[in-house]
Amino acid sequence: MSGDMINAEDAQEMNLVDFIVSKQKVFDFSFNLLQKLTRDRPLPVINAVMKALKNARSLSIEEAMKEETRMFCELALAEAGRRNSTRETKK
Repeated sequence: MSGDMINAEDAQEMNLVDFIVSKQKVFDFSFNLLQKLTRDRPLPVINAVMKALKNARSLSIEEAMKEETRMFCELALAEAGRRNSTRETKK
């Protein structure tokens, strides 16, 4: 990048941003997008994503990746347990 300033429309054309929203609509847009992204997602998954985002800002990259890996494994084990119990219930 050249360091030159670009406007929002150019940034979108270059795929640097996904959405352009006016100041008056930013809260409603953000709230609706958040609802769409979290709909039908288990609360532990949402909490893990929020924690990973926070960790990315407050921990070293090594510490953040270690914690993200730990959370992923924890979620994967919980999901495997849920699926196994569902299969046993169907028998």
